[in-house]
Amino acid sequence: MEWEVECTSAVWKILKDKRLAHNMKVRIIGKIRHLAGGHWRPDLAKKLEGIAKQHDIKLFEAKLTKAARILWELAIAFSPRCSENPERRLKTAGVVDTEEQSGAVGGRIYSEVIRVWDIVFDHDNVSRSIDNIVKSHQRGQNCIIRKNLKGIDKKEFPKDRTTVQRVPMFYREITEDKQEPAIVKKKQAKLDTSKIYFPDRKSVV
Repeated sequence: MEWEVECTSAVWKILKDKRLAHNMKVRIIGKIRHLAGGHWRPDLAKKLEGIAKQHDIKLFEAKLTKAARILWELAIAFSPRCSENPERRLKTAGVVDTEEQSGAVGGRIYSEVIRVWDIVFDHDNVSRSIDNIVKSHQRGQNCIIRKNLKGIDKKEFPKDRTTVQRVPMFYREITEDKQEPAIVKKKQAKLDTSKIYFPDRKSVV
């Protein structure tokens, strides 16, 4: 799979619920697998506006049925998979992998991830679920852990949303006392990819 997927404890609880029909569980997992493969059709990646946008949260919904929705976020998280071997992982992903170019060799790698927050079976409850997600983000911003991240590489995506295969972007930690090579500064000047990372206060398995 192109993407790493995080599911909250609430999502796992729903999937483990014996009262939920097996065919619905299969449908949910199938939708998430499509997203993890980078196939973001409009019915799987409808961007939510309103309060989520006001708080700079990239929140989306995937349609399950006429009333049911999967609520997921395009988030950034630490990637153990990439960090365990940055050179090999980033090369496989098509990202530059020399130390001067990426500044990521031997470091902690972060990546865009799909964070599945909730599965809502009644569309009337979507707003309430979104409010809870926003509150979780606000608690995360009060966390003492704060990371400054810099994009390693920028991907070019096709403009046709019906056929796009979206791939994650990668980031590395930057520190004030570490001098970046000139080639990195020149490359990053062209990319508006600086991020401040706050871990969310949530339970993810």
